[in-house]
Order: sequence, then C-alpha cells, then structure tokens
Amino acid sequence: MKKLAIGCGIVLVIAVVAGGIGAYYLLHKAQTMFAGFSELKVVPDLERQVRNTAAFTPPASGALSADQVARYVAVREQVRQKMGERFKELDARYKSLSERINRDQHSALDIPELIEAYKDLAGLYVLGKRAQVAALNSTNLSLSEYRWIQQQAYGAIGVPFMDMDISRVIDDVQAGRSPGKTGHVVAEIPGASDKNKALVEPHRKLLEDNASLSFLGL
Repeated sequence: MKKLAIGCGIVLVIAVVAGGIGAYYLLHKAQTMFAGFSELKVVPDLERQVRNTAAFTPPASGALSADQVARYVAVREQVRQKMGERFKELDARYKSLSERINRDQHSALDIPELIEAYKDLAGLYVLGKRAQVAALNSTNLSLSEYRWIQQQAYGAIGVPFMDMDISRVIDDVQAGRSPGKTGHVVAEIPGASDKNKALVEPHRKLLEDNASLSFLGL
C-alpha cells in the first residue's frame, strides 16, 4: 500500500500544463515567486561546488555495483541527518502535495505552483543541498552518477518517484528563460536485474521513507 501511495501521488505531479499557460506568463509567475525567497538563488552555485564533474556514462547493462549503492546510501543518510527533525516538515509537505493531486486526477501543477508549495521551506531545502554537495564530495560522486544510481535503485524495488531538477528551474528563471519540464517519473524498471534488486532491497525502507528528498533532487 505504501508503494502504491507513493506512486499514485507522484505520477500526476509531473510538470508544466501543456499548452494551458503561455511561456511569458509562466516565466513572469516564476520570477515573481523566486523574488519572494532569495535563498534558492544559491542552489546552482552550490551544485557547481561538486568536485567530481566527470561525465558519467551509464553502463548498457544498467547494473549497479555494491560500491555505488553504498556511496548513494551514505549521501542520503548524511543529508537526512543534517536536516534533523526538520525533515518531518519537508516530508509532511510532500505527502500533502501528493494527496492534493490524488483528489483530482485531471489536474497538474506548473513549476511556480510546485515551488509555491515549498516556499516556506526554502531555507531547509538549501540546508539539504549544502549537505548533499558535501556528501557527494566526500564519496567522490558526481551529480549525474548520483541521479543515475537513484533512478536505478528506486526502479529496482518498484517504487515510483518524481525527480525534479530545481537547480535547472532556477538557472532558467535567472537567465530569463521560461522554465520547461524539469522532472520525470521514475517507475519500476522492466527487467531490472536480480543483482540490482538484491543490492537495493536491504535499503528499501530508507528509500521509501525518504522519497520526499528524491522528489527535490536531494
């Protein structure tokens, strides 16, 4: 049931309403909202502090290694620990947003609305991003490899989640570009190998309990 609740809530929180909002209006709305909580402006610069910038080429087999899973879990645990008890605020907001979308399966949220839902937690998100960058540097992971491991890990245990690239949204808005689609749904990967499933299964509870971090790219 928990897996179903996570999946149903997120699949519909996908991105910009296609064709329903003009690019100019969307950009203006996003700029207005970002002006209200300037803390998020530092996020792209924080991500540029990740020391491992090497291009990551996923293996054709999609196979995870035990080392990759261990480093991913280490990063996730460091982020969760740094956020402390305030993580509960983020998790509650995530669940509330999922429930809201579940009530009307014909709705979708545009990027400003997604940001609006978290605006009073901007400082907490930045705290999590700082912790993530430090943890990535301590484990020598690049952002691209970390995200790939995350997708494979959730896919291996069949827990859907939406990965939203907030840093790209901020870069787009600051450059005067209308934010486009910034996330995609990661669901169970057809034919996920038994090896991947075996490597990730011991961490199932951690992944399920921290789906809100994955949603925000943490």
